[in-house]
Amino acid sequence: MLDSILSNDKKLALLVIDEAHIVTTWGKQFRPDYWYLGDYITKIRKKYQKQDGNSFIIATFTATATYGGEENMFEETKSSLNMSNPHKYFGFIKRDNIEFNIIQSKTKTNKQEYRKDKYELLINHIKRCLLYNKKCLIYFPTVRLIEDFKAYLCFYNYDKKVVTYYTTMKKNDKNESEEHFRNGEIKIMLATKAFGMGIDINDIEVIIHFAPTGNTCDYLQEVGRAARKEKLQGTAIYNFMSNDFQYINRFHGISTLKKYQLVEIIKKIYLIYMKERQNSKNKFYTKKRNELLLDVEIFSHIFNNSILDDNDDILNKVKTALLIIQKDFENTKKYSPFKMRPIPLFSKGYFKVDKTLKELLNNDFCSEIFELEKGDIYKINLKRIWEYKFSDKYSFPQF
Repeated sequence: MLDSILSNDKKLALLVIDEAHIVTTWGKQFRPDYWYLGDYITKIRKKYQKQDGNSFIIATFTATATYGGEENMFEETKSSLNMSNPHKYFGFIKRDNIEFNIIQSKTKTNKQEYRKDKYELLINHIKRCLLYNKKCLIYFPTVRLIEDFKAYLCFYNYDKKVVTYYTTMKKNDKNESEEHFRNGEIKIMLATKAFGMGIDINDIEVIIHFAPTGNTCDYLQEVGRAARKEKLQGTAIYNFMSNDFQYINRFHGISTLKKYQLVEIIKKIYLIYMKERQNSKNKFYTKKRNELLLDVEIFSHIFNNSILDDNDDILNKVKTALLIIQKDFENTKKYSPFKMRPIPLFSKGYFKVDKTLKELLNNDFCSEIFELEKGDIYKINLKRIWEYKFSDKYSFPQF
């Protein structure tokens, strides 16, 4: 959207960012691209100021960002969005119609016993909600737990009495689950934090957490889904076991990077940069721009001991680490050794190729770039084309 603003003749006068806390809370946990929003905004500002010296207003809104203390989301959001001396308006959250019921349960050292006990506690809550016809939303830290718990419900013939909601579900399935829950056909919703912003169901009476959420801000957002209907009393329930912290530690493992990892990333980039400089002295090397297109896999060894080690998690960690380095230099040195732009989602493209052109692709060079998917559809490695033909003329985003 912001890229389209840059290429549009219409002027931006006001940029409103609702639910602004996710810029940093989600940005540092599992969606680093949110954290780059400030860089895009700065890019637009520079364009406007170059044209006529004018800029635009930024207005941010959130009901749950913390102010001050160790988790100063106000300062983090202000810094991330590159806002200077903003006007501040503070309020307070007061929900007298939500009762908090935190219950300490006996910790189990055995993993199977722990999981079984947690599931049995949830089933007891579900039984009570169904008995008293109360709409209940249960938050889980992972999709795998939702699927595992729903399978467990089959033993009680309760699997048809719940619906699920999480990001990776198909859109139609999510809409169907939301509608069944909204109209009361199904009283129990099993969800990740994806079930939240933009969804307003005012008659939810019970909010249950399987495990602690990422931070105070997220918890307030989630329990705030209860009792939005006037004169309705809500309840927030959490059965605490010390084992539960394995999930919150797992999420913080994505966002909390070690100093040595940041140093190793800087070293790696420096070595690649020096190699590129050496190549530029070769008369056959025509690259003119100080731009590097880096594959996330070259950093994977830095995170090889992580709890979460699939490609998406490593990608998020690398993007977060690069932004931390960039922001730290900007805050302490007033400059950054590099500007990082995440582009891996656009390095592959899918095209329909005319039958008359297929023969042209039957050679060794094209086989490295074009891969037949199905019928006339080819997957094309845009990164390789850019490196081979266009890296001396365009940056990758321009290409």
